[in-house]
Amino acid sequence: MRPPDALLAALQEVCQGKPFPWCWLATSDAQSGAQVRTVRLLAYNWIQSTVTFASHGQHSKHRQLAADPRGQLCMLREAPLLQVRLQATWRSQPGASHPQGERLWQKLSPQDKVRLYQGHPQHPKVPDQFWLVDGHFHAVEVVRLGEECGRVRYLRGESGWESQTLPL
Repeated sequence: MRPPDALLAALQEVCQGKPFPWCWLATSDAQSGAQVRTVRLLAYNWIQSTVTFASHGQHSKHRQLAADPRGQLCMLREAPLLQVRLQATWRSQPGASHPQGERLWQKLSPQDKVRLYQGHPQHPKVPDQFWLVDGHFHAVEVVRLGEECGRVRYLRGESGWESQTLPL
């Protein structure tokens, strides 16, 4: 079901400024507690409420997401200040078996392929260390600071998306 126009506009807006595509992922589990990590968004489909980022296969976030697949992704636009928090359910899978794995691997710079995933720029095969994490979001908070202060929470229910204005 299609998100409301105001939510789609905020999602597009946050993608227009710095530091996008860099975002922050918050996860938690009983052993490690809460952790926040910087991730680079590689793909998104706002209509289908999905986002995808890459990760090294040995990173601890996969263990945390396996223990508890819930988490939040925070996106920020510096000016004017806008924060969008996606509450999602996450699933990790090797890039080689992911439907978009090959395409998203090609989006990385040669330097990142070598530095982050020990790939080789002249070998286009997706390495074992390249994993993709897909999130399907079901709640979103949009926070605007500055002259036009406001905080709106969107929740996807069985009958569609509902919105609620919250205090800052």
